Amino acid sequence: MTMPTQSEQNEQTAVEHMSERLERFIDTSSLAGVLEIIEDICYGKAEHIRSNWQDEAMAKSWERAGRVIAKAALHRHIVLT
Repeated sequence: MTMPTQSEQNEQTAVEHMSERLERFIDTSSLAGVLEIIEDICYGKAEHIRSNWQDEAMAKSWERAGRVIAKAALHRHIVLT
């Protein structure tokens, strides 16, 4: 088994920190709220890509991601309330 490189170790540490921060954010807000924020980001990225890059396929991918997140947010809201 090979040892991870310094770059891989740094990436793992960054992921762990991000995970901890995201968990705290979910704890202080709600999972449904965080999912709604991510949904908005997906739709914003789709519009940005469509407007600035004219890449309709990529924009549709981001919109599809937004719809999936919206469905998950709705499900979490129903389950948690």
